[in-house]
Amino acid sequence: MNMPWQINPGEVFHAHRDAIYTLEKGLTPEVFYSAGADGWIIEWNILNPEKAVIIAKTDQPIYALCLIPEHNLLIIGQKNGGIHFLDIISRKLIASRQLNTSSIYCIQYLGDQKVFIGAGDGSISIWEVNQFTCTWQLGITSESIRSIAINKTQEIIAVGSSDKTIRIYSIPHLQLTRQIATPTGSVFALTFTPDGNSLWSSGRDAVIRIREIINQVPAETEHVIPAHLYTVHDLCCHPQIPIIASSSMDKTIKIWHIPTFELLKVIDKPKYAAHQSSVNKLQWLQDGDSLISCSDDRQILSWRWENKNIL
Repeated sequence: MNMPWQINPGEVFHAHRDAIYTLEKGLTPEVFYSAGADGWIIEWNILNPEKAVIIAKTDQPIYALCLIPEHNLLIIGQKNGGIHFLDIISRKLIASRQLNTSSIYCIQYLGDQKVFIGAGDGSISIWEVNQFTCTWQLGITSESIRSIAINKTQEIIAVGSSDKTIRIYSIPHLQLTRQIATPTGSVFALTFTPDGNSLWSSGRDAVIRIREIINQVPAETEHVIPAHLYTVHDLCCHPQIPIIASSSMDKTIKIWHIPTFELLKVIDKPKYAAHQSSVNKLQWLQDGDSLISCSDDRQILSWRWENKNIL
């Protein structure tokens, strides 16, 4: 596919003092949040990249953020198993809880006042946002839970772990419906396409695997893409158009066409002055015009392009 559209490097956001591990959208299209090894949560505005507002500081690295818009609440998952609930309007910490002593690697909003959390001790849990309490917890493996994806269309949840397994649970009863063994190693990246019809996964082996969803269950057969040179850390679907971005320890970001699995763009340092180290997380902002990325190089970069309507 000949794609006559141009990636345009945007702004550089630099305030963190150590590696940045996670990103989250804000309440408005121009706002987003970042956190990482320094324990800071920073609010950014893409229209004013030089202004970094530190809205909270913690004493532990932060691996996961999750915004609950209707409550103006940002949930923070720490390396030591701490979970914090931060009001982003008042910028005050409302509650702190200790799940365990293992890292909180992933937090996803289920809706209906509930969040789904995966931890380094191999447990998954559900928390009531309005009560700041854990209402359900299950140990499913002896190794870390590294990724969660929610498919509200098909009413299923995918959970990726370091035991080379993807587990599929039904919503709302959280019954295990399928286990998928994968040679990936740790499954760091999971996402359902916006239409809910396929599951994309990747991890330590740098290969992207795609499974069609049939009757709420991923198909046995998969399409395999040798995507990167090293570990894939994240997969992130565009909110409006059929593309997905992947990020890797090989310092690159790649853009893929969902219907054809075709590689559309490679964003790297030689051509685009991209990241100098592992790219850990991606996030499309709400307007769909900007992709942001964070890295071990302590920087957040934004990316924009022209003529995306041709897709």
